[in-house]
Amino acid sequence: MSSIKEVRMQTSIALFLYVFLLLFSIPIVILGSLLKPKIQAKPTHSPPTPAKLSKQIKKGGKHTQKALQTFRQFFLDATSCEQTQWLELIKELSLSPSLEIKTITEFQEELKQANPSLFNEIALTISVALKNRK
Repeated sequence: MSSIKEVRMQTSIALFLYVFLLLFSIPIVILGSLLKPKIQAKPTHSPPTPAKLSKQIKKGGKHTQKALQTFRQFFLDATSCEQTQWLELIKELSLSPSLEIKTITEFQEELKQANPSLFNEIALTISVALKNRK
């Protein structure tokens, strides 16, 4: 008989400890969830559309320089957008009076290295744009 009492006593002590720990862990979990620092999402820079880049080029001045940097970052590869739009952006950049001829020639070499299959189209687009430049 005494062993049954001991087992019941051990069970009740264990049950008491589990309930006690559960009751004291609830406020800790609640406080932990309230005091947790908010994680701020880093702003992602999505690539601009070719239309936005075209508008930026047409503004001229510093905007054209920024547009050239953006183009180098997101549109250097011809597969980044439709090929006709891509060639149109190159033409607009080449026509821009804000960019020096030296800058445009360096840009042309970068484009040719990045897109060897479009070597002739790039050369033709930039040369025609440079001839029509004011």
